[in-house]
Amino acid sequence: MPLITDAGERERLRTIVREVALAIEATTAADDASTRCQRAVLRAYLAADDTLPDEDDATTEHVSAALAARSATDPLGLHGGLAEIGWTIAHLADDAHAADICASIDEVLLRVLDEDWHGEYDLIGGLVGFGVYALERGGHGHLLVSRVLDQLEASAEPRGAGLAWHTPAARLPAWQRTQAPDGYWNLGLAHGIAGIIAWCARCVAAGVEDARARALMNGAVSYLLEVETANENGRFSKWHARGGGPAGERARLAWCYGDLGIAAALTAAARVDARWRESARELARSCATRPVPPGVHDTALCHGAAGIAHILARIAGATGDEVIAAAARRWLAVTLEMRTDHAYGGFPAFDGGTLTWRADATLLAGATGVALALHAMVSDVEPLWDRALLLDL
Repeated sequence: MPLITDAGERERLRTIVREVALAIEATTAADDASTRCQRAVLRAYLAADDTLPDEDDATTEHVSAALAARSATDPLGLHGGLAEIGWTIAHLADDAHAADICASIDEVLLRVLDEDWHGEYDLIGGLVGFGVYALERGGHGHLLVSRVLDQLEASAEPRGAGLAWHTPAARLPAWQRTQAPDGYWNLGLAHGIAGIIAWCARCVAAGVEDARARALMNGAVSYLLEVETANENGRFSKWHARGGGPAGERARLAWCYGDLGIAAALTAAARVDARWRESARELARSCATRPVPPGVHDTALCHGAAGIAHILARIAGATGDEVIAAAARRWLAVTLEMRTDHAYGGFPAFDGGTLTWRADATLLAGATGVALALHAMVSDVEPLWDRALLLDL
């Protein structure tokens, strides 16, 4: 069910979405495969309910361009790599059209996992992202799901009452190594343990490797709930350094790090294991009743107002909680108040490093993600594009 039901408000938002999408299409077409995949998803969803009919088949054009831009040196991850191309094709194409291309991508990913994976475990560029792609493949992806679980089981470490996954210092950027010289346990949805929880919950829900996925999910939830307790600023920091304490602002509301992304992961876990229901509800309610925290500078899906509104709306839809739904509507209003006259369609990205604004058409940081989130608020088409963010609740 869409969050916004008033006919006039729905049409106003559809108009904004069309303006954003047309502004993105009017730019010089991006050459990289990732941006092409994201534009294909946007056009497909807007065409599905005639918000923006795809009369010129821009969706297919973008997918074809993504395949043409594919390179043997591309990264493998779900966000910006080979798995993103595979996920987009598996998500948008029927099985017959997806089979050959996705089978070749499966082969690459299975080979690197069989050779003993030493990369990230996260959603953005690592194992969890491969697993999201594998689930999108349906029955064809079950072997890849199994291989991802193999790697997650092998790399899990007992921590307190649960399980955690360590990121060694060698994989951290220099600024993080100064805070965590021996590596850390990342708690976030995009790069950390919450992503494992959310993905394993979807394996359980799909009946794929249920017992193994459930054991990892429950171990990860146990660790997460034990590692920090709530205070007046929130509950979860970004990470815990090995041999040190937590780092990161607890007040943050975002998809990538912080309480809201973790609330979405716990909500997914609670749907397959009732013991986590109260913890998920308590954290989501805490996020819903919080004032606008520092650090929300733009509307980005990853860390901005549109992303907060979308996650709250998804949790409200899954739980029927009107307090959370009201918060989603409030954050939608914040998103619209942030609209400017800058590209694209009034939703530029804020660069925290230079403290400047830039035109950005990407899914996570830019206008494509904002357009999809706004569309989800008014469309009768379920926004299953957010499976790539582990937000389908």
